[in-house]
Amino acid sequence: MIKLPLGPLIPYLTLGDPTISDSIQLACEMVAAGCPVLELGLPFSDPIADGPVIQASHQRALLQSPRPVMADLFRAASAIRGVGGLAVAMSSANLVYRFGVESFFEQSADAGLGAVLIPDLSIEDASNWITASKRVGLPLIWMVSPLISKSRLIQITSIAEGFLYIISSTGTTGMRQSVASLASLIQDIRSMTDIPIAVGFGISTSDHVNTVLKDADAAIVGSYLVNALHEGGQTAVLQLVKDLLAGVQPVQNRTQ
Repeated sequence: MIKLPLGPLIPYLTLGDPTISDSIQLACEMVAAGCPVLELGLPFSDPIADGPVIQASHQRALLQSPRPVMADLFRAASAIRGVGGLAVAMSSANLVYRFGVESFFEQSADAGLGAVLIPDLSIEDASNWITASKRVGLPLIWMVSPLISKSRLIQITSIAEGFLYIISSTGTTGMRQSVASLASLIQDIRSMTDIPIAVGFGISTSDHVNTVLKDADAAIVGSYLVNALHEGGQTAVLQLVKDLLAGVQPVQNRTQ
């Protein structure tokens, strides 16, 4: 089983917001700040499960000239790998289908991409994706909802690689006041597999991050950083990443 070396924080960026080169530069700076793994979203006109903040970032990226394409994702992955980090590509299934599933996984692996996350891909329809993923050794990341059935959880954990992405709540991405405890779900997952676990959706404060890290291995922060990037620029968002990392409680003070 391939396991990604997660840091306590996994930041999300939309490739091309504000520009392609800025996205790549900021991603590399986030790696240097202490985020060995980060998510890089390939913009799509109808993003899946994303709230208004990330939807708006996709629209801004798509209005760029030139707009981001797969070649830019591969270039970003290579640059991030070059500074010691790993990018997790987040893309709609349609974009990968149009590019070609086999070609996508082969070129992604060649570029040094760390993993692939396709939110609108169901496990029932993923046999050729899983085959392509395993052929090149590039993990396919699966998302798990708090409402997941035991049988489906067993099905996902039996094939999962890289890490498991737990959605902290139902609905779309976006900033929230609090993060619910997922201790019971995470305990069930730990009994089935030793794959790393990351939690996303609604995380925007150090308290949220530490709540997640009581049980999981990493907290994924998206809308909060995307909004900060849009309003304050790269310096502002990088400082927020450093502040969130500085607020992480030592492992010995967390419930394992």
